[in-house]
Amino acid sequence: YLPSGDGYYVLRDWWNPEWIYFESQFGGSRRMNLKTGEMSSLSYRNTDEERAAGAAPQRYQWDAPIVLSPHNPGIVYVCSQHVFRSYERGEPGTWQKISPDLSRADPKRLAESKLTNLQYATVYTFAESPVKPGLYWAGTDDGNVQLSTDNGNSWTNITFKYWDKTGKPLKNRPAGAVLPFDRWVTRVEPSNHDEKVCYVTYSGYRTHSEDNSYIFVTRDMGKTWEDLSGGMMNPVRDIEEDPDNPDVLYLGTDYGLFVSVDAGKSWVNMSEEAPDVIIMDMDIQKRERDLAIATYGRGFYIADIAPFKEFKKDVFDKDSHLFEPHRVVKWAM
Repeated sequence: YLPSGDGYYVLRDWWNPEWIYFESQFGGSRRMNLKTGEMSSLSYRNTDEERAAGAAPQRYQWDAPIVLSPHNPGIVYVCSQHVFRSYERGEPGTWQKISPDLSRADPKRLAESKLTNLQYATVYTFAESPVKPGLYWAGTDDGNVQLSTDNGNSWTNITFKYWDKTGKPLKNRPAGAVLPFDRWVTRVEPSNHDEKVCYVTYSGYRTHSEDNSYIFVTRDMGKTWEDLSGGMMNPVRDIEEDPDNPDVLYLGTDYGLFVSVDAGKSWVNMSEEAPDVIIMDMDIQKRERDLAIATYGRGFYIADIAPFKEFKKDVFDKDSHLFEPHRVVKWAM
């Protein structure tokens, strides 16, 4: 049993499964050793010296990111408006701030958020490239997509290549699709196959009461972007790239689960039997090739995606195809 809240980040160290990380709202995150029962606070809070110097409080979103490095699960990241890193499993006193405030921190919007039960101007999604260590992507709830290619030493606001700080379009912005200015960045998903590729999704439901789909991919490290939404009217929560086949993408939305087998050129409903509910989060168990699906209000599902790794054009062009049998474990009961 984890003394957590109702639906937040929960992660387990895959090198040493005794360690587990979990949270409740607004950065109430903790680390627990399941063998000894030892528990410690995880999220970074300002020191007395920082408060005395007038530093802004750490703003943690309702479900604030906790991320383990895909290269070493002993490296832990937590995100407020800043990104913090620990090389020692989040041991107290080991946190390093590796970013400036990545949000826009608009004073008016911050004042408005204090009148509600929601935080604002926070890093809502963060990821490290599975291909290249120290290559970081972050997205904020006020529309910023940020990139660091040097282990967090410097950051580039990708959104401000298209817009000025007031939301006016820049004259000399990059070719290709235009990233939104002020929609909620729901997911940054670096590719499993190419360090230059990253997928980004947004939702305008909370900020603009709209159902538009915002799905983008860069194939050149954020220099230009391609729109993969295909005209869908469906707020997007999550996107996952297949770990074995980069042409296959899984999309979690407010209206169920979708899949693309042509690198995002088209989308289809993944299952007619799956409940038509909000898909809050997804993750892929690579060894078993299972897609874990977390919904809002209809529980937790697991889908077998073993055949999807062979969903390629040459396979679809055949009259028939024998898929590779999936290895299973027989348990003697």
